[in-house]
Amino acid sequence: MSGKTRHLCERSGRFFARFVIPRDLRPYLDNKTERRTALGADRRMALAKLPGAVAAIQHEIAIAERMASAATGKPIELGRYPLSVDQIAVRNYQERLAFDDLLRNSGSVYASIGIDDQFVARLRDGISGRLPDDQLETLVGERIDRYRYLGNTTVAKGTGEWRTLARSLCISELEALARVAERDEGDYTGKSENPSIANAKTVEEEKPPVSIKGLFNSYLGELKANGKGASVEKRWTGVIDDLVRFTRSDDANRLTKKTFIDWKDAKLTTLAPRTVKDVYLTAAKTVLNWAVTNDLLSENPAQHVKLRVASKVLNRPKGFTMSEAKTVLLHSLNYEPQSHSNRIRELPQTSAAKKWSPLLCAFTGSR
Repeated sequence: MSGKTRHLCERSGRFFARFVIPRDLRPYLDNKTERRTALGADRRMALAKLPGAVAAIQHEIAIAERMASAATGKPIELGRYPLSVDQIAVRNYQERLAFDDLLRNSGSVYASIGIDDQFVARLRDGISGRLPDDQLETLVGERIDRYRYLGNTTVAKGTGEWRTLARSLCISELEALARVAERDEGDYTGKSENPSIANAKTVEEEKPPVSIKGLFNSYLGELKANGKGASVEKRWTGVIDDLVRFTRSDDANRLTKKTFIDWKDAKLTTLAPRTVKDVYLTAAKTVLNWAVTNDLLSENPAQHVKLRVASKVLNRPKGFTMSEAKTVLLHSLNYEPQSHSNRIRELPQTSAAKKWSPLLCAFTGSR
């Protein structure tokens, strides 16, 4: 998925902003599974329009989330669509430029208004860290609240994380103003050289959900087609169900290495390390490896999760001592089936097996 822009999709030469609607919010959005907004056929223009289109869709989803909260009493999930500080800064930068395009194309006198030098100076002070929180809030507080509302961040005023995001948004605003000034001179080729904007990591396209239970059932189906799988189904069904309950999601694309480390640690509080390693981790790794092999997943996040299990302490040598061997063989040699009411209920072949099996093992060197 590397290199793809998140929420941008192409169909028949035209571009769209695409956003998957969370399952619990679909009843409040016409039971649709996704939202799409047309962005045209030009990729460059589509990329410029994308942040605004995504923000509009997220606004719809945020409203649906509040409707769901009012109907069910379930608290709103903050940070549902988390972005890093740099990614928020890039999104803000792109939204500002998209809005600038909109105003210039509307025929207004916007381009002749000019830029407030005092505002630029305050942004520079904000970037340098010289401004207190209240003044930073005056500059970019509205933008931070916007991204909190859209679920991109959960930062709270008064924390270091909030100041970091505020200063990054000051950079974003200043860089956008620099492009606006260049456009006023007819130059539309300018690009940001600030590392937080220019080098921000591209957000990968959101992957469609892949059911964990569905993968397990498909894996079982392949085993059963080969006459196997009964013991796996009995032993691992509960394990897969436990993984889904622990993660509170049936989407395999949401699984991470940390998910499995946390799951492993949680299981160790109630189960023996050998059980966790040989049953729980083995089941998850096997099913996900099968999914990767069959191109149903791009990677197995449990692959490198390890659990050390101490070797069993042997308090005595393997095998029987001479005394124990003599006791077993003498008992076998003298074995007679018990009778009940003068009737022997044991089959002759069973009695013979109990009598001769240990003797045959001893004389042939078998265990």
